[in-house]
Amino acid sequence: MTQRVKKTVKKSLQGKSESKQKEFIAQLVLKEFDEFYNRFKEITDSAKDAFENCDFQESLQISQKRMSLYSVSMYRLGDEITKSFPDVSKNQNFWDGVEDNFRHSVENRYEGDLALAYLHSVRRAIFRGEWTPVDYSFGVSSDAKAIFNSFLMVTFHSDDFDSSLVLKILRVLGFKAKFRQAENEQTGCREIKSEFKEQYENYKIQKVEIIKGGFFRNRGAYIVGRIILNDSSVLPLIIALLNGDDGIYIDAIFTSDSVHTIYSVQLEPIFM
Repeated sequence: MTQRVKKTVKKSLQGKSESKQKEFIAQLVLKEFDEFYNRFKEITDSAKDAFENCDFQESLQISQKRMSLYSVSMYRLGDEITKSFPDVSKNQNFWDGVEDNFRHSVENRYEGDLALAYLHSVRRAIFRGEWTPVDYSFGVSSDAKAIFNSFLMVTFHSDDFDSSLVLKILRVLGFKAKFRQAENEQTGCREIKSEFKEQYENYKIQKVEIIKGGFFRNRGAYIVGRIILNDSSVLPLIIALLNGDDGIYIDAIFTSDSVHTIYSVQLEPIFM
């Protein structure tokens, strides 16, 4: 938040009604979120380019930026709100009103849930453990969820997890770099099938859903989705990719309990 914005903020709240103050702070948080989110998307695009170009030093630097971007943004905003608006910054009822305004502004946005999580993070930073949020998502209809899912996901209807399905999944991210001869696909598919047989007797796959955007961390890229079985069981799916002189290749395919290895609490989640 720049000095010019800080002065504008203080001036804008002078003499305003409480309802106008709530609206103003909600819009202030949304503005800061938009700046964070746009920067996040820029970094994500850079991460994909660095991965395809095997620019590993750049990939590591981008990972470090991504690790700090969210926390720096929301903590800085929380501190500034506390300094600028001491009379209302720790008023629980006031913040409930701010959140109501904020929800109305972002409820139809693709990144609405992330925006709401950002507001909750700012609020938690201000209250320093004195407040616990109760709801991070919107109450949306099943039709709306289906629309969002189709926008977010690519769906493959298949009754088997085989090499041909994996090849289709690899095309989702639209990499310009070439792929290596598929040497690990069959091994990965066999391992997944073996896992299925151990956990689900007579399993049958209904469909596989893949998030359209990839996730990048350090030297790797990750295709993330889920496998849905006929009994409606849902299994996570992560395909880990690496890039080398001969092209992009599959490093590993994860599902079920093996996913926890990637989401270790000691590591930055690949989504961030």
